[in-house]
Amino acid sequence: MKKIVLLVLGLIILACTNNVPLQNTVKQGGIVNNTPVQTKSIDNSKFQGINYLEKKVIGISMETSGMSYEERIGFLEDRIIGNRSNDNILIRQRKLYDLVFLDGSYYSLNTKVDNLEDYIFQERDSDLDLQTRIEKIEEYLYSDRKNGEALLDRINDIYSYLLITDKDFIKKGQFLKREIGVIEIRTVKNYGSLEVGEILEFNLEKDIEGIAKTGSLVIGKVISKTTGGLFTDEKVTIVLGKIINQEKREISIYKKIELKGNVQRIFGGKYVRIDNMVIIG
Repeated sequence: MKKIVLLVLGLIILACTNNVPLQNTVKQGGIVNNTPVQTKSIDNSKFQGINYLEKKVIGISMETSGMSYEERIGFLEDRIIGNRSNDNILIRQRKLYDLVFLDGSYYSLNTKVDNLEDYIFQERDSDLDLQTRIEKIEEYLYSDRKNGEALLDRINDIYSYLLITDKDFIKKGQFLKREIGVIEIRTVKNYGSLEVGEILEFNLEKDIEGIAKTGSLVIGKVISKTTGGLFTDEKVTIVLGKIINQEKREISIYKKIELKGNVQRIFGGKYVRIDNMVIIG
């Protein structure tokens, strides 16, 4: 009789526990605290995170695309980095989020694009997605888009093209800089007709006190060009990026200048007087 009673009690207890929600037991200061595990909210949070990433990077959410969560992460990795990770799927999402938004020992992609827009346009299109903002910069600099490449590589290419690095910025759009007075430079050779992307060398015509002496090299790059006609000058826009002084020390600078060639578009020995050039760093 006793065995039958115990069996019935066991069945009653089992039936009751089947109706109790899943709980997480946490011991705090000797007290057991039972709190429900929010499995549904945890599952949904990853999709909320990827929706935000997709809208920030490519401008739209892929939620209705029919792609799985893992496929969407892989798509973003291809678009941002150019290859896919073998890590746990949630770790992959976190790494993408940090790469796009987190400023640490390196600048995030979002900050890099902010800096580039401040540097080139003196204003930001922060309401647009990163891909569109990068395309606008590429069109301005190259008159073309590098759509087949990862966004990270495209940003690095723009930095290289403009002869700048993250070190040239304190944070978003704030240059480490000071202005110097008038300087005079002259091209070191005959360049002929210039092409976009071409590197130019100038000689410093006068000392910059405490920085560089006469004869130091000033390095620039052609970033845009208007081709001249038979009787009109060719016009190019050049960004001066650094000075190499006679001690071989490189000093980062920034100055955008416009030059005109003669009707034969010969830039040899071209003399330029520059006001308020910016020394970075």
